[in-house]
Amino acid sequence: MVSRSGQLVWYFNPLNWGGDPTQPWYGEIINPNAACHDLHIVDLDGDGKQDILCSAVFFAGTQSFIAYQNEWNSWQIVNNPFRDSVGAGIGDSVALVSIAGGARTNVVGATPSGVYWFQNPGNRTGGWVRHLIGNGGSNNDVGETAIGTVPYGGPSDAIIVGSSEEPNGPWTPGLVAFFAGSNPQASWTAKSLDSTYRAIHEIDSGNLAGSPFFIVAEQEQVSPVCNSNGLNEHPSIPACRVALFEYQGGAFKPVIELSGLGTHNQQFVTYNGGLAVVGANHNLYGATDPALHIWFVTAGSSPPPPPPPGTLPNGTYRISFNGLSVDGGFGYWGDPTAVQLYPNNSGSCQKWTWNGASFLNDCGDQGNGPWVGHYMTDAGNGTVSEPTSTPDTWTLTASGSGWIVQDNRTNRYLSDNSGTLGMTATKTVWTIGTQ
Repeated sequence: MVSRSGQLVWYFNPLNWGGDPTQPWYGEIINPNAACHDLHIVDLDGDGKQDILCSAVFFAGTQSFIAYQNEWNSWQIVNNPFRDSVGAGIGDSVALVSIAGGARTNVVGATPSGVYWFQNPGNRTGGWVRHLIGNGGSNNDVGETAIGTVPYGGPSDAIIVGSSEEPNGPWTPGLVAFFAGSNPQASWTAKSLDSTYRAIHEIDSGNLAGSPFFIVAEQEQVSPVCNSNGLNEHPSIPACRVALFEYQGGAFKPVIELSGLGTHNQQFVTYNGGLAVVGANHNLYGATDPALHIWFVTAGSSPPPPPPPGTLPNGTYRISFNGLSVDGGFGYWGDPTAVQLYPNNSGSCQKWTWNGASFLNDCGDQGNGPWVGHYMTDAGNGTVSEPTSTPDTWTLTASGSGWIVQDNRTNRYLSDNSGTLGMTATKTVWTIGTQ
């Protein structure tokens, strides 16, 4: 099942008929008039057939719907089944929830008047009775909220809500967990997890070694270190977090940060007693890290998060790329003024002192310590030089185990220019270490 080109489409795997799954898959259109921002495959009416639950698509102006399966490739479409008191439907996110220990076939969504759970009538003709979970009174409740549910061991699933696409501005609570009391039809208790979260697209949940958890991710538009368009939706936090929250001691707590460069979608499977989590940014805003990644989470462990952007500790390092080491020696022994790359890293002139903002060339092997005032600078002609004037400052962005190095004056990136250190609009991941 896929949402494609404004339609909901069902594709058939040729392998089911002895065919070749590497060849094109035949498709049938389930709903020709609307697609889904969020979808779930679940038997909603209890007839033993799998139905499709679809959210609205805010930017396309479509409503949520249910595609009830009649028989093979025959569907009944019910539009806008989840509405508040004035008839407004839910937005871009929809989730399934277990209420009072029942089946996970009730529905959670947000309308302009609040976040609701809708009680499954158990058939196709009955109405979905709404029950307020919390918040409300603003268009920022619909289209701007990502929703997930977590079976955490309570009488009803916990409901996780976060600020999402934000066409009307952020959902200001950021990231919140809602818990039902003894009466799930009354308002739920809201517990703030982090009010700074923004641009969440998807929330996934599960259970790892007996501990309920959910994974939440910010997209690349939340910080300029994660995108090349200068977008900055939470200026106080220079990262786009991909984090795992675990239910501990009566609360959800962030225990593992998988990335500081964001992801648009993420999914996980159990793997070797832990989790394998995959995700990638959509690159709509020029993602610093658009690649597809897999992160492994081991049960019972909380590995330290990857270094966030700009936090390389002060010290002296060697900078290299594909085995080539950055060599200074500004005008030294007849070298050209451009800083060069060499296939070794044995000399002290190939070390650089980082002070948190600029790079100072280190030539301690000459007996007089670093070259005072010789700083790495964008030369303005596509290369890097070491002037003795006011140094350029740099921003370091963690990318996997390496670093992307950007000049703050020109906004260009350090790159390899055929053996000479270059400055281009292309991001290059460098190895920075003390070896």
